[in-house]
Amino acid sequence: MDLESLLPPFALRTRAGDMELSPVRESDYPELAGIAAGGVRRDNVQAFLVNWDTGTAEEIGRSIAQYQWGTRARFHVDDWTIEFTVRVGGRAVGVQGVSALGFTRTHSITTGSWLALHEQGQGYGTRMRSAVVAAFADHFDAEMFHSAHFEGNDSSRRVSEKLGYSPNGVKTILGADGQARVEHQLVLAAEDLDRGADGCRIDVAGAETVRRFLGLPPNGAALPSAWAPPTDISGPKTKHHPTHKKEEGAPSIRTEPLLHKFIAAATYSPTTTKLQYHQRAWA
Repeated sequence: MDLESLLPPFALRTRAGDMELSPVRESDYPELAGIAAGGVRRDNVQAFLVNWDTGTAEEIGRSIAQYQWGTRARFHVDDWTIEFTVRVGGRAVGVQGVSALGFTRTHSITTGSWLALHEQGQGYGTRMRSAVVAAFADHFDAEMFHSAHFEGNDSSRRVSEKLGYSPNGVKTILGADGQARVEHQLVLAAEDLDRGADGCRIDVAGAETVRRFLGLPPNGAALPSAWAPPTDISGPKTKHHPTHKKEEGAPSIRTEPLLHKFIAAATYSPTTTKLQYHQRAWA
């Protein structure tokens, strides 16, 4: 039994010209750590909720590995994140992430990414986000795409503008360091995606396998009126605190009698401005 059989999203591949996006595997960790060493932000611009790209090469690599392991552990058909290693001409240039909550009902996706410092300024950030948006719009019935950037992160803002995103509000959030940061939120309807002169031609492999796993009907099939997505495709879901909200700040902690001992943990997403909280049960 291979990894794609255990977790079908690993079968997903998207190619756009010489660029390929494939789910991050453990064999990618050393290469990703290598291209992220020394940081991925110019002039220390605020791009992430936590500056995971600071520290030694070993610390940065460990942060990448721990986050990727966490996304697998928490993957559920109703609450998931898929991170793609982005390669151009065979070399890794960065990571493009997509996540969704209740996707079969909302048809809504949130994206985030990072790009190696020495690969920036060549249009790769625009191409990789365009490719993943087109793939999920065309092959997974995604209708709305959300993104966000901190004040001053002009590179992320320009990518969103090029692809047709519209402003969707501004909010002030607290970083893990306790400092207030202004976050600009943006939204893109699938039909508004600017596909460019080449029409954003992409080749997607493994889409039908992933559709079945997520509980979507076959691509192009009519949706029965009584149809509902399966709830047990990926097995038991990791327990979440009742007040948990992934998109907002730290949830309030409430102590209740439980049959298990719980340890709360926080995971900092390397590709978005979000702080993701989860709880892990120990017998």
